[in-house]
Amino acid sequence: PTIMGSLDILSGLLFAFIFLHICCATEFASLRKISVQVCPDGSSGTGDTIYIELVGKGRSTSCTTKWNGGYWNTAGKEVIEGAELGNCTRFYPTSSDGQGISDTIELRVLIDDALFSGNLFAWGYDALQLCSIVVEFGDANQAWYAYEWTGNQWWEENKGQIISLRRRSVLFVERITAKVCPDSYSGTDDTIHIEIDDGHNSCKTRTADDWGNNWGTNYTEVLDGQALDDCRILNPKYDYLDLRVSIDNSLLSDGWAIGYDAIQLCSVQVDFREHKVYDGVSYIWTGTQWWEENAGPFISLSKVGKSIDGILAPNSYNAEVVAYPWNNYLSSSAKTFENIAPTMVINGIDTDATPRIVEWNELKNNHQDGHFNQFVRLQLAGVLKSAEKLVIVTHGWRDGDIMHCDRTWVTEFAQKNRKASKRYRKG
Repeated sequence: PTIMGSLDILSGLLFAFIFLHICCATEFASLRKISVQVCPDGSSGTGDTIYIELVGKGRSTSCTTKWNGGYWNTAGKEVIEGAELGNCTRFYPTSSDGQGISDTIELRVLIDDALFSGNLFAWGYDALQLCSIVVEFGDANQAWYAYEWTGNQWWEENKGQIISLRRRSVLFVERITAKVCPDSYSGTDDTIHIEIDDGHNSCKTRTADDWGNNWGTNYTEVLDGQALDDCRILNPKYDYLDLRVSIDNSLLSDGWAIGYDAIQLCSVQVDFREHKVYDGVSYIWTGTQWWEENAGPFISLSKVGKSIDGILAPNSYNAEVVAYPWNNYLSSSAKTFENIAPTMVINGIDTDATPRIVEWNELKNNHQDGHFNQFVRLQLAGVLKSAEKLVIVTHGWRDGDIMHCDRTWVTEFAQKNRKASKRYRKG
């Protein structure tokens, strides 16, 4: 795309700015779940009672969850949700100025080994090592955004170090579609779970068997809703997902069949989307793969979706240049957004104030299907909360390659405009 693409971005932001003045309240969500991965090292787990403390800032005060009843075993996964969140359901990740949603939140683990604590069967000194924590915010039905930390951190009793979790993509698993192959005996009546790994976090779907021919030969199975609730921690920022099928034929499983069986799939698709409007991205695999009970290889699903240029500037990307004997696509010869790397510099009337610079990497990672409404609400509300008028100044196509656009004629012109507006306000 040429400078038309940059103008598309600015037009989208302009719409978002207008929307901001119509509805200035920041869209806060409630804490809905904390998912924790205990490290696989031999002594990482503990039988002591565990609580999570969220550290307050801005308009939020610190809070502590209740005991979730788990044993926090080595290599195990623990989930804190519902009543176990205690008063942390009123914890909101506000920024320091209290005007928007913070890019980070802080927490630490508290270990209680007292004899009459929640876990009555374990006491005495112990420690806990975690490798992953995901904190989800949203409503009762789905997550809107989340904060994520991965690493290796030990916590000792009452000596917990505070760690910082960064806000991650607003995309979450919405649906898994699996096609059972048409070959004879490809289906199964056993209970099926899907295991997924994004490179940092892993999960297993819940049982989703209904009356009927679930996972039957030549059947297309769709998992959504509560069946995916444990997989909301997955992050679609990576190019691949690893996936495998887990078969459970035990008598106490949710299925109706016992005895040996296997399943063969011919395609799998995992769809991610934002909680309101974004069409999202998908990961797809096609082929033929057998899985036997409690064993089987991982397959790799590739990420698919529109290019960033086609999403942000569809008109420019799909435009055709009249030529003979056939037309040419403008995108085949124009520069991409990655090459142009457009930057926005936001200044207020105060000429001494530090400008808010929005670089290309921040723009491309914070759109929803080419729109910046949520980015403006979450990241720019503090800058624009008292704005009465928005003036956009952009350079022409000949300046498309210039670097440091905060020091060009565009900024000089904007500064003159700011000074004139300041004199006008003073009367």
